[in-house]
Amino acid sequence: MRKKSIIILISLMALALWLSSCSYGSGVTLPWRDVELTDVRTEETFKISKFAGKPVVIEMMTTTCHICEDQMKQIAKAYEQAGEDVVFISLNLDSSVSDEALREHMESMGFDWFAATLSRDQVRSLEAEFGPHIVNLAASPVIILDPWQDAHMLKPGMKTADQLLDQIAEIGGL
Repeated sequence: MRKKSIIILISLMALALWLSSCSYGSGVTLPWRDVELTDVRTEETFKISKFAGKPVVIEMMTTTCHICEDQMKQIAKAYEQAGEDVVFISLNLDSSVSDEALREHMESMGFDWFAATLSRDQVRSLEAEFGPHIVNLAASPVIILDPWQDAHMLKPGMKTADQLLDQIAEIGGL
């Protein structure tokens, strides 16, 4: 019986070691904060982690989501009030949308903060940390990173500009 337990334990340890070495489909192993993204407005690359020291508001969206547009209008109000003390980023979850289409969407709505499209692997990385509700656009998913890059997932539902600013202040950002 003891020998069987040792074999099972060794097998489980080998499985855990193998799983820890696995990466997402295309080999992305970096945490989502460290993945290089392209801002569709400027075509410059950036990493979310480069904004350490400032709060970062990250909103999940697609160009065809009307709930997302309503949330982005609230984010625009918060963006105007927060100024350069806070970084705002919209992350498009629909990898079939071109950067050009995303840029045009952002411009047509008057939104001029960072915007980038995530690959499927990058979306999976977010899901691994926050669960499947991070891609439930009906819940208006928003994450706020505090200045130390700790992530705070906001409650589901529409967030007003005042609620966003209160959340930023609460985590030590304003």
